[in-house]
Amino acid sequence: MKFLLHLSYICPPIDNTAQIFHLSFNGRNIRHSVNLTSLEEIMTYSLKSRPRAKNPCRVHRCIECCIQTEMLLINYDVDRIKKLGFEKNFFVIEDGCLLRLKNESGRCVFLKDYGCSIYEYRPEGCRLYPLVYNPYKNHFEMDHLCPFNFEFKISEEDGEYLKRFIKTLEVEEMYRRKKL
Repeated sequence: MKFLLHLSYICPPIDNTAQIFHLSFNGRNIRHSVNLTSLEEIMTYSLKSRPRAKNPCRVHRCIECCIQTEMLLINYDVDRIKKLGFEKNFFVIEDGCLLRLKNESGRCVFLKDYGCSIYEYRPEGCRLYPLVYNPYKNHFEMDHLCPFNFEFKISEEDGEYLKRFIKTLEVEEMYRRKKL
């Protein structure tokens, strides 16, 4: 019988130092801790040291980000999904000047028992997740709510793409405001 376990934990800072512990078990125990003194060091360490997986969401059949989603949409997302035959009012909520993915009974309208029914055509924000922008810290980070964030391989290109995505959201929001 084969067991797989991976646990990552960031201890609260003590004297401005955080510790990240990794415990993995796959026939043997591996323990590792690193003292880090800044959030930037924590993120750099986290991005470089996490295990690699081709597609963690599908591997683990995880749907956490599809529950109570508040995913922002750009016009390109709406147009792409409409081409699949869905009406805009089926999947879009207009939240002021922003467009958001609609929930039904607390779940994304496209979430089915087997997962995302439009996975190959999913919105850009869904494609980028768990990489998110933290406006309070003015930087990109892995969303701590994603249970498998340590398995994602995020490139510099992903960060640049997220910047362009955010800029597109801002421009589209400004355009909608002018139309009001």
